[in-house]
Amino acid sequence: MKNSMVIGLALIISSLIIAHADLYSVEQSSNIITRQGETVRLGEVYGEKVFVQYNVKFSGQSKPSINIRGSAAEINGLVRNEMVEVLRETSNEKIRRVNLKTASWIKDAVVTMFVSVLYNSEYQNNFSVNINKKSITYKSGEKGSSFYALLVDLDLYVNEMNKRYKDNHSFIEN
Repeated sequence: MKNSMVIGLALIISSLIIAHADLYSVEQSSNIITRQGETVRLGEVYGEKVFVQYNVKFSGQSKPSINIRGSAAEINGLVRNEMVEVLRETSNEKIRRVNLKTASWIKDAVVTMFVSVLYNSEYQNNFSVNINKKSITYKSGEKGSSFYALLVDLDLYVNEMNKRYKDNHSFIEN
């Protein structure tokens, strides 16, 4: 009698383990994204990475002066380095040290920022989804028209988008 209870208990436990694995599999296969009106099934998500595209275009330009793409973690440093290079290239004097807090521009600028998430998953490899686009116009000569103000706004935007990503677009629990 005791042996039959042990065998019965073992069967119940093993069926619970199998049922849990099946439920986990169903949960993972339900990782679904809607992109441009179409539903895309990701399945189990192995990796996610947030990217930011950052463009600065001054009035009268056909191409942006600054056009950088990088991960959300590294974008501020990449943009800062590019701003320093742009200032050095456009300056009439040889600049050794650039102060982004005091450096400003003489033409209106439009800054465009795109945020996307790149998924690596069971059914979709390197699948990118845009989660936001924002454009800001900065008038030359107005308060906040320094290069530093652009970096501050970028940092605020990236923090806001990271929160939106974690709340609405992440399938991996951290």
